Amino acid sequence: MIVNNLITANTAGCGGGVYWAVPSGGRGPFLINNTLSGNFGAGVWASDSMRKLSLINNIIVAPSFDVGVFCDTTRDPNPPIFKSNDVFGLSPFPSSYSGCGNPTGVNGNISGDPHFVDPANGDFHVRPGSATIDAGTSELAPATDLNGTSRPIDGNGDGTAAFDMGSYESPAGGPPAELTATKTNSSGGTVGFGTRWTWSITVANSGPAAAAFGSGQVILRDELPNGGDHLRDCQCCQR
Repeated sequence: MIVNNLITANTAGCGGGVYWAVPSGGRGPFLINNTLSGNFGAGVWASDSMRKLSLINNIIVAPSFDVGVFCDTTRDPNPPIFKSNDVFGLSPFPSSYSGCGNPTGVNGNISGDPHFVDPANGDFHVRPGSATIDAGTSELAPATDLNGTSRPIDGNGDGTAAFDMGSYESPAGGPPAELTATKTNSSGGTVGFGTRWTWSITVANSGPAAAAFGSGQVILRDELPNGGDHLRDCQCCQR
């Protein structure tokens, strides 16, 4: 079994992330709860006898112009078993699978950006709200993650602990609110002295969770333009 590994930024002619060639009739490896990203030459390259191979609960992100999982069907036309994986190709020219069919939408398999925290600096935990959180299966899932954190955890806040995809288990909680503030004035630009105008601030929540505020909590602050006499009414800025 290949379990709880982070495999990134490798290059090979065949299988920059993982390569295997299984003898005829052999069981082959099980790839479980791994994170593979940015590997050239395919994140996973499966060859020879593949029908007994299993990929479970993995996140596999292919760089542009490459492929997440490649299946060499020269000796075995049967693809591996895919369960609860996120296999995703980056734009432009994304490619998730080649030679394996496309199991996306079957057996819990998805294909979407996992939203890594900071992949450029080596942080491949996923952000709150990622579709990979609580999306794995318990089948052969390890009891801890790469950091030693116990699995499973209720990472999406739905009240049920479930296994994440990938090598890291997200902490308890749920997806956050995502607030943005937009301000406008009724003149659409600079306001001259003596001109009546309206200063508006709109706060919108584009996140999946409701926003909650405590009594007296400052949501935002703003300064009206200098000069002239202004009627300051910014009660919307506090709760």
